Amino acid sequence: MYNLVLSKRAELELDTLQEYADSHYYSKRILKLEDDLDYCFDRLRNNPYFYQQCFQPKLEAKGYRRAVVQDFILVYHVDEDKKEVNVIGAFHGRQNYTEYL
Repeated sequence: MYNLVLSKRAELELDTLQEYADSHYYSKRILKLEDDLDYCFDRLRNNPYFYQQCFQPKLEAKGYRRAVVQDFILVYHVDEDKKEVNVIGAFHGRQNYTEYL
């Protein structure tokens, strides 16, 4: 099992994502998003290679992977030596997240 580590950036972006969901989604969808994020985090802890590598050459070269959760994308890197999954950022699917990484 891998340890899940959220960068400060990812923590802030997840907080912003939660604020966005609270103001734009109805309560059942908010609960579904929270459940889906929890499920994704569990998957990352148990099998971080389940999700695909990033397609963009710049991110692929860094070994970044991406997990899609509803309308959002979590970008992360696996550190095999430390058995850690480092979540680098959380973005809305319409964002060009390569600009920020």
